[in-house]
Amino acid sequence: MKLNYYILCSLLFFYSGFGQTLKDTIHLSEIEISPSLFTLKDKSFESGKKIEHTDTLLKKIFLLNALSDALNFQTSVFVKNYAPGGIGTASIRGGNASQTSVLWNGININHPMLGQSDFSQLSVSLFDNISVEYGASSSLWGSGAMNGSIRLENNFSLKEKFLFSYRRGSFNSNYWFGKFNSSIKNIKYYVSGNLQSSENNYSIGDSIQLKYAKFNMQDWNAGISYAFKNFHRISYHFWVHNGKNNQPNNYLNATYATLLTNQNIRNVVDYLFQEKSLKIGIKAAYLIDNLNYTDSVANINSKSKVHTVQTEENIYKPLTKNSQIVFGHQWVYNYAITNNYLNNSFINRHSVFIGYEHIIRKLAFNAIVRKEWANIAADIPLTSNVGVSYTIFRPFRLKAQLSKFYRLPTMNDLYWKGSRNQNLKPEDGYCYEGGIVIHYQWLFS
Repeated sequence: MKLNYYILCSLLFFYSGFGQTLKDTIHLSEIEISPSLFTLKDKSFESGKKIEHTDTLLKKIFLLNALSDALNFQTSVFVKNYAPGGIGTASIRGGNASQTSVLWNGININHPMLGQSDFSQLSVSLFDNISVEYGASSSLWGSGAMNGSIRLENNFSLKEKFLFSYRRGSFNSNYWFGKFNSSIKNIKYYVSGNLQSSENNYSIGDSIQLKYAKFNMQDWNAGISYAFKNFHRISYHFWVHNGKNNQPNNYLNATYATLLTNQNIRNVVDYLFQEKSLKIGIKAAYLIDNLNYTDSVANINSKSKVHTVQTEENIYKPLTKNSQIVFGHQWVYNYAITNNYLNNSFINRHSVFIGYEHIIRKLAFNAIVRKEWANIAADIPLTSNVGVSYTIFRPFRLKAQLSKFYRLPTMNDLYWKGSRNQNLKPEDGYCYEGGIVIHYQWLFS
């Protein structure tokens, strides 16, 4: 065994020396700086948490599928999917869809009126990183992150790359996707598009064939990032989605269906200032969510439009080489225009948070406290999270976390005609968990 080890080291030494005689340039891997402390790359405030990342191979396999398919295949997230074109809702650890936060580049994109997202409207191709955070994280992400959160990220790359994919299937189903990303000096950018359509006229038994179950979805993504004066970076992400789904409600009447239309416009701007002794991140987002539902038989014609403005400011200050403290403020404003409320209604929320993280040798510890206020009658509890991770010896690691969580009533809970209740209290509770992580790599030759 030792002899093989010495031979391997000698070969590596010879190869590296030989390579240096041929090349005088060393290409370093790209480092992505993110303006949010709670992102995948910074790994901050993740001690004690279980976080599952979707691997690259799986993303390629499910590239043209709905996000619900990929999550059901690899993760323990249960997505209720009512056939192609039907609504898809997620459940983590037995919770309902409104107890799971869906985050796009750090912004919660759950519909403010419903408190949840439709995963059938989200394609895997739209995102570069997909991950699931299990357990309560209200102190990090705010209201709704009771059982977990699903993180969707778009990245910028220095490498020029073009990708195109097409798939055709049964029931006249067509799936298109294209993406191009490149860079010019300090500017990086990407553009992508995703188109899906299907007649979806499948048969039930030998006698019934659906005629009004087709769906059509279009997504357009774009982003640009500019770094300047060594310490500054500003980036912008844009995403527009249009979805039109006929949803059969009565299989005995193959000509009866409802129509659900979605139109979402999402904008996020990030600014980052970073040097050794200070880091400042500012995020601003403007979202428009249109959701219309028509049922001619039941005489339902529901129309809604929600404007959302969200800002977040974070200041990170290193205390020592192994510790840092963060102060932050978040503002979320939702304004709903709909024929389902007595009047146009809004929710105005402010929250402040402070966190501390310490990492030294085998031990990682973090704690964060968050307090939120809103223009609703209920009092919002103080939330917190404490996480710890300790490496006993490789490859064994202990981890544990304790969290206080909450979820505010949705706008429909507060303002829907006939069932509204503006005195509803937030859901709240505690979450504690622990476990042993065994991480070991085998090398095969």
